[in-house]
Amino acid sequence: MNYIQIYEKLINRAKTRILPDNEIENHHVIPKCMGGTNNLLNISRLTPEEHYVAHQLLVKIYPDNTKLAYAAKMMTVSSGNQIRSNKLYGWLRKRFVEARRGTPMSAEAKERMSIRNSGEGNPMFGKTGVLSPSYGKPGNMTGKIHSEETKRKMSISRSGINHSTYGKSKEELSNYGMRNKIHSGETKQLLSVAATGEKNHMFGKPGIMLGKTHSDETKIKMSEKRALQTFSDETKQKMSDAWLRKPILTCPHCNKSSNHSGNMGRFHFDKCKQKT
Repeated sequence: MNYIQIYEKLINRAKTRILPDNEIENHHVIPKCMGGTNNLLNISRLTPEEHYVAHQLLVKIYPDNTKLAYAAKMMTVSSGNQIRSNKLYGWLRKRFVEARRGTPMSAEAKERMSIRNSGEGNPMFGKTGVLSPSYGKPGNMTGKIHSEETKRKMSISRSGINHSTYGKSKEELSNYGMRNKIHSGETKQLLSVAATGEKNHMFGKPGIMLGKTHSDETKIKMSEKRALQTFSDETKQKMSDAWLRKPILTCPHCNKSSNHSGNMGRFHFDKCKQKT
């Protein structure tokens, strides 16, 4: 029997198929113990039953690889060393996913997952640029538009009790996400580096208001909003200090000096009235 051909058919069949997430398991086409990577091209989305069969086929194709045999054996062992068939294994996996859905994870479990996936333990550790699995590939929705029905389903799935903030008290919402939290100096530095120069999503792009003007209604709304805006003494001091740190510019034509770069660029230098 040609096990390689059967294995290839199993993998190829999964390439153009769409299944619910609770019926999917990621399988390394080239096993990691044989040099396979976490690259998306090496990942096949199989059902639990197919995943079970795939590992059995790998054992038959490479009978001398003990790591493959161990991986296949561990997929068949349950409590009490009970041996499962592929159908029973798939049934158990699906029931496990369904049972876990909606179950909150303990802080201890979250901490263990965080430690396990940090640094070199993260499958994407050190993989940037051309090494990234998504390098040079367009996003899944590139050039596509959601249908009205899909938009409606997405809206419903995020409305009411399905919304992440549904039922939360004011106290809980006050600490939701990054509210009332401050990034550490190290995190701020990493965020700054990640959004600097060509990495910035607006790099080389004109401003969204370039060549446009606000309507009179918008100007009135902006003015009213600024009139009601108040700053704390601490914020005022920071704004004052930031203003004083701005470099002083001097017009070479009229010798006017100011740290107000906007006005200096608007009325001086190449636009200066005293330019000869």
